This record gives sequence, C-alpha cells and structure tokens, in this order.
Amino acid sequence: MNFEERDRSRITLVVISSIDVFTLKKGGAQTRTYNLVLQMIRRGFNVIILEPRERSRDVNEINSTKLTIKKFKKFMPQNLNDLNIFLFLKLCKILVENHVDAIQVEGPSGVLISKVVTKLLRKNIKVIYDAHNVEGDRVKFIKNLPLIKRMLAPLVIPLVERMAVDVADHIICVSCEDKRLFMRRYGVKLDKLTIIPSGANSVSLCLLNNKDNIRREYGIRENEVVIVFHGTYTYQPNKEAVQLIVNFIAPKIAEKYSNVKFIVAGKDVPKLQKGNVKLVGFVDDLYSLLRASHIAIVPIVKGGGTRLKIMDYMAVGLPIVTTRKGIEGIEAENGMHAIIVDDVDIEFVRALEFLIENERERERLGKNARRLFEEKYDWDRIGERLRELYRGLLRKEKGTK
Repeated sequence: MNFEERDRSRITLVVISSIDVFTLKKGGAQTRTYNLVLQMIRRGFNVIILEPRERSRDVNEINSTKLTIKKFKKFMPQNLNDLNIFLFLKLCKILVENHVDAIQVEGPSGVLISKVVTKLLRKNIKVIYDAHNVEGDRVKFIKNLPLIKRMLAPLVIPLVERMAVDVADHIICVSCEDKRLFMRRYGVKLDKLTIIPSGANSVSLCLLNNKDNIRREYGIRENEVVIVFHGTYTYQPNKEAVQLIVNFIAPKIAEKYSNVKFIVAGKDVPKLQKGNVKLVGFVDDLYSLLRASHIAIVPIVKGGGTRLKIMDYMAVGLPIVTTRKGIEGIEAENGMHAIIVDDVDIEFVRALEFLIENERERERLGKNARRLFEEKYDWDRIGERLRELYRGLLRKEKGTK
C-alpha cells in the first residue's frame, strides 16, 4: 500500500517559500522544504507552493496532480515578504479560489502577511511557521551581504521573527535546542511548539555509483583514506569550517600521514587543490562521493539549527568526527554514533587520527550512525510525524475527537 492509499483526508496546504523549492542546486533550506512537500504529497495532501519567480528550477521532479506551483513577483529582500504586495495579492487569489486548511511558511517572513490575509478574508485557516533555525539568533552568522543589509539584518530579522512567533498558530522547530531557544528568546509557550527534525533520504548502498569509478573521478589513489566535508560555502559557519580544514586540520594530518586526502564539496565551494585538500564544488551525486569516503568531519563552531550534512553522513554509514555545535540538535551519543569533541583543536585532530588508524572502529561507528538515522531521521519517518501534527491541529480546530 503506498502513501496516497493510506491517507485520503485531502488536507490542502499552501507552502510559502522565500526561495525556489525546485532549484537544481539545493541548499539546506531548499532540501528541507522540498522533502517535506514530497512527504505531504505522498500522504494525500494537496500542496500549493507559493514561491518567488526564479530562473533555475525543475518542476518535473514531482509529477503529481496534488502539487500546484504559483509564483509571486519578488521586488524586495526575502526578509521583507510581509510587505510584498504581489505576495499579498497572489495569496488572496489562492485562498478565494481554493479550500485551504493551513498555510505553512518556510521561515519567519511571510507569517504576518498570511495571518493578515486570512483575517481580511475571514478564513479560519491555520498559519504555521516552519522554523529551519531560530533566525534571530542565526543572523549574526550571515556575512555574505552588502554592507547596508549586513547592518540592518540584525535589527530587521529578529523583529520579523518576533512578529511571526506572536501571530503564528503553531511553530515547527527542528530540534530540542531550537525549541528551548524559542521559549527563552521570545517567550513562546511549550504547547505552541512541535519538533519536526530535518533528515535525509534512506540510501540503498548497492545502488550507488561504483566506489572505484568515484575514486578515479576525484583522483583518489587506491590506498588513500578519504575524509569528506560538504556544505553551502556562502553560509559563514560552513566557510569557516572549510578554512579550518585547509589551514589547520589537513596540515596537522599531513604531518603524520601521507595517504590521507580531504575532499570538500558543496554549493558555491571554489574548485581548487591545496596540499592534501581537494575542493570540488557542487556535486550532483553526493551520496556516491560519501560512499567512496572513509570518514566525515564536521568542524562547525558557530551557527544554529541542525546540520543536514550529519544526516547525509549517517544515511550512508560514515563514521563522523564533529564538534558539539556541529551535531547540535541530533540525538547522537559520543562514542556510540560519532566522536564528539568540544572544539576544533588538537583533540579534534587526535580523534581523526584514531579513526584513520582503526578501520574496525570506523565500521562500528558507521553502522551505529546508520541505525540511528533509520530510527529517527529518515524523511519517511519525519513525514509521518508531520502528518500527525496536521491531523491533530486541524482536528482540534474542528472540535472533533
């Protein structure tokens, strides 16, 4: 029995995104939104995506009668969507022409305007804020902006998020840490928050590209141990992690091992070789690259939310060396599912050396990590949790048992 046969409730959900959900090169935000949409469609939801007009997209990724994509004109920064008259008019049109049960807004910007539209049209529609991070906290790590935006962002984004948490009917957050931060920073009540983590897709390892082919593609010698990291380079914590790899971790490892290569991949990562580090840019077949690697590292020291890269590593059974910040929000135990250290220092390097020298320990940690992923962080399991959340919210609204 497939997902659509299991649930015929036909909940209609509008998903408002500030970025193109179907961009070919997906970052963390697009990946989460895309997979949540896919899971809802599979469970019988009718989904209307409302997103900006962008040039790069592939709407044929999901071939379903339950998916509709609408576009609004983007004429101001995405953090000011609540002032976008084109979004206002398009949302009004959608709500007049369709029976809509709920609106899910990906990020704080757009929550207020959604609530205003529902009130003006006298529609009893739930507005849900899907918080990928606590944006008021995350904004301090956003550096890749023009000077004026960099000056205004720390003032504007926390204000937009405060309005969003105040007017939203419910807030979805990705981790216990974010849940506590919403309560502490904005005074959000516990019953207004639900954790729906981010995840990864279950991987059939036998279907991935042949390891030898991948290793030849990236110039990996037969006896080399490959250590991998990936992430969107324009996000400052990822950029700092790459710099730590290039300037500290990799040189330290090179002092002791001549057969270890670091591969760094991700959206906007520059393509270059520096010593024992190869930066390869965006990779289409990420899981095959991960499967051809031996160890994953997450030298993250700043940032919020959860790292989807951790889920990817667990999905293919890679052993992981990470900081506590890097694995924050994920229910992993040190020594059981990963090696977790406090900072990117000599302790981090020694943990990496331990795994380089101990193949059996790599296998044990990798198997445990994959088991944890299958139990808690597979998108299929997350989709079930999201469906139950909406069933509960809408059942409560209708006053039924």
